[in-house]
Amino acid sequence: MNVAVFRKCFLIVPISLFFSINIFAQKSQNRIILWDVTQSMVGSTNSQPPDYGYKPNNNIDKQVREALIKIINDSKDDDGVFNIYPFGTDIWEYKSFLNNSSGRSDAVKYINNYFIGKKPIGYTNICAAWDKAMTRIDPNLQNVIFLFTDGTQNTKYGIDGINCLGSIVNKYCSLTSGTDTYTFYISLNVADKTFQSKLTNACKNITVVTAEDVNKIGITIPLKLHPKFEPLTFNVQDNASSVERFIALNGTIPAKINSLKADLQIQGQYKLGVKSNVISNKDGNLDVKFSLEDISGKEIVMLKSIKNLNIIGKVVFSVDGSENTEIPINIINKKSPQLNFIIK
Repeated sequence: MNVAVFRKCFLIVPISLFFSINIFAQKSQNRIILWDVTQSMVGSTNSQPPDYGYKPNNNIDKQVREALIKIINDSKDDDGVFNIYPFGTDIWEYKSFLNNSSGRSDAVKYINNYFIGKKPIGYTNICAAWDKAMTRIDPNLQNVIFLFTDGTQNTKYGIDGINCLGSIVNKYCSLTSGTDTYTFYISLNVADKTFQSKLTNACKNITVVTAEDVNKIGITIPLKLHPKFEPLTFNVQDNASSVERFIALNGTIPAKINSLKADLQIQGQYKLGVKSNVISNKDGNLDVKFSLEDISGKEIVMLKSIKNLNIIGKVVFSVDGSENTEIPINIINKKSPQLNFIIK
């Protein structure tokens, strides 16, 4: 935020930030809260004293604090941590609190007691805050970044200057690809449609929450399944099927599965596919039966003639648009052992 001129786009209506937090994971969570504490958050619209253009409808400070506190209070003990980083031109403070009863209580007190004055001080440097948050990502934990802001970048950062957000997003997507890291960009600037679109399409682990949909959606980490048994083995001598049990690494397994998607990827030019169907979905476990699909109608018969058959590959599986889960597989040809009796 410029001391002389405010370049932000402000909301003209009050915003309710009472959205649900629905995050379940087996890993401990490293929660990084980037909190824009520039003066526009408390309703200032210019740099002229004594009231600095205060507009009550632009003051979203109370709602934001309540949303931050809800994130904290809705979290269950997981041996994780809350990192709360208020920022303006830079991150002003680095505060950490354990995710236990006393730690959550201290974190709530910190948020309630943090002072934001009406007099403009500094700029809104989202790039610096997000960039430095990346250095606090812990590869041993599940990382969740909550970035709260009501504005856009209005100061120079790095080689791209004021247009730095694009490169920061690219850096984040590259750095966190394939990792257990998620960012919720909670942007309350309704005018910034172009950047919201770029963020949404940048990579799967960025979710944009705007003023228009903040009351409609929950902050939910995408479902990621983990197979308990691997590799799966398909024996062409039997019914060429195998059962896998999944648990949820991230998110929750829905009570009702609407769609399954399974793709067979194997070595060699075999006319095979794979079918899947749910056989059990209870107690946090999802049991799925995978069956080889003989596309030509003759492929499995041919494979039965190959001695020491061992086709290596994988099944790429998802449910209801969840993240893909890869399951190693072997396709073998092994006759079931027979026990012969000789009766005299």
